[in-house]
Amino acid sequence: MDDPEAAMMRVLYDEHAAALWRYALRLTGDRARAEDVVQETLLRAWRHPHVTADVDRSARAWLFTVARNMIIDERRSARFRHETDVPEPERVSDRASPDQVDTALDRILLTTA
Repeated sequence: MDDPEAAMMRVLYDEHAAALWRYALRLTGDRARAEDVVQETLLRAWRHPHVTADVDRSARAWLFTVARNMIIDERRSARFRHETDVPEPERVSDRASPDQVDTALDRILLTTA
C-alpha cells in the first residue's frame, strides 16, 4: 500500500514541477534559484496537504502563488539587507586635529631652522 501523502506529492510534482520551474526561472533569471523555489514550494505543499487536497481550490494556483510570494519576499529581504549593510560614509572634517597641526608646525620649524 502506498502512502497517500507521498502519492499526492508525486502527482503534484509530475503535474506542476516543470511549469513551476519555468515560472520561477522567468521571475528569478537563475536556474539554481528556480530549482530551490520549486523545491521549497513543494515542501510547503507537503506541510499543508489540506490546501492542495481541497477540491474547491486549484493546487496549481496555490503552488504558483506560493512561489511568487517566496520570490517577492526574497527580493524585499535582499533589498533590505543591501540598504542596511551599506556603511555610513566617514565624516570629513574641514579642520585639522591638534596632532595634525603640531606635526605640520614641527615640519615648518625644522625646514626653516
